[in-house]
Amino acid sequence: MDEVLQRMSSTLWHLAERSDAKSELSKNNITVFASTGKYTKQPNNTTSYILSRIVPGTYRAHDWTDGTVLKTIEGGDLIISQSHDVFGSVINVTKSFVNCIPLNSSSHRTQNGIVHLVNGDLRPASETLYSALKKDPRFASCHKLLSDRLIELLPNNKSFTVFVPSEKVFSSLSESLLNDIKTGQGCTSSFAPSHIVEGSVCSSELSHRRLKSLAGSEIDVHTEV
Repeated sequence: MDEVLQRMSSTLWHLAERSDAKSELSKNNITVFASTGKYTKQPNNTTSYILSRIVPGTYRAHDWTDGTVLKTIEGGDLIISQSHDVFGSVINVTKSFVNCIPLNSSSHRTQNGIVHLVNGDLRPASETLYSALKKDPRFASCHKLLSDRLIELLPNNKSFTVFVPSEKVFSSLSESLLNDIKTGQGCTSSFAPSHIVEGSVCSSELSHRRLKSLAGSEIDVHTEV
């Protein structure tokens, strides 16, 4: 494992050389997600950085499917999402992401496990969607209006994608309409579920896609370049 990470000039290897957690990379049957130095900032906690990128068990790229959740040694989640690019009627290319960071197409088998190279600074998920919406000030209005519905609609044992209207959008609505959204009155009863999609959909996968919300309505996504 060390030799492969060193050859890749992985930040993980450079940090492990100076950490007590280096021995974790020598254990049998592990999967490691590593990035090169150009993607990574100096972590505040080296040990946490290393442990949050090691998963017990060996996983090859074809072993997972869209929505697979891998638990790291540290306890955080690495969520696999996949999208498909179709070229003509024959070629179907599957792109894989881990916590919305693209996975390099090549993996490296070592004596004690597998190394996957990620093209970005990987950050394992350590909180639920609901707690993220509650904590982030950018989503304050959304949480204030929909906290009760979100608890019901976002169980912790499933993956979802939430499209949150900006604070500017909420500030443009009348008080009566905001109150209707909060209480789920009339045509606003589907406001919350119409902004939630089952499964993890990364922003890099959103170009010209049609998604179905929990309310049953369709969401047409177009990205601007």
